Amino acid sequence: ATRAPAASRREASPQQLAERVKELEGAEKEAKKAQTKEQKQRQRELADAKKKIAKELQAASRMVQKGEREANRLTTKADQVEKQAEQTKAKAARQQQMVDESLGRIHAKRNGLESTLHEKMSVIGEAKGRLAHA
Repeated sequence: ATRAPAASRREASPQQLAERVKELEGAEKEAKKAQTKEQKQRQRELADAKKKIAKELQAASRMVQKGEREANRLTTKADQVEKQAEQTKAKAARQQQMVDESLGRIHAKRNGLESTLHEKMSVIGEAKGRLAHA
């Protein structure tokens, strides 16, 4: 930008200069107010964001704790079910052993009775044979 020659420029009076200085000072004061207002607004927004993050962090922490409690509960339940299944298997094995032992005794008794029966039949057969030859 080229400056106009000094003769063509108008000279400002001291009053005009004072008004212009006041005007500039007022504008500077308004700019500082606006800047301060913006800083305060940014600080409030930052504080709000921090509060929001803290709340979200607490909520996430509670969810993690809830999940851990649930996992512990399910682990305990699974352990109980597994223990119960083992007890049931052991009980079934004991019952099967008792049935096997009982069957063994019954078979032994039957075999003994069959043997006794064969012996008696043999004695009867011999007696009939003697009677028939007598």
